[in-house]
Amino acid sequence: MSVGDELEFINTETGEEFAQAKIVAVFEKTFANIVPADFETHEKYKSKTEMLETYRQYYGEKVNKNNLVKIITFKILK
Repeated sequence: MSVGDELEFINTETGEEFAQAKIVAVFEKTFANIVPADFETHEKYKSKTEMLETYRQYYGEKVNKNNLVKIITFKILK
């Protein structure tokens, strides 16, 4: 994914598109270096421990504070 790419958001249960967006920024950080501002428009976590536990549920026990994370910021078009 690159800045300027357009995205369609699809409801996986119905197959219906519910939004379109344009990527405005893409950057990478380790979990250890993520700050609250990186989650400005994302789900909020009470702590970095809670964040890591959530991502471990998605991706497995190997997730740790040194893993690289790609953060994608987008603007909703419609």
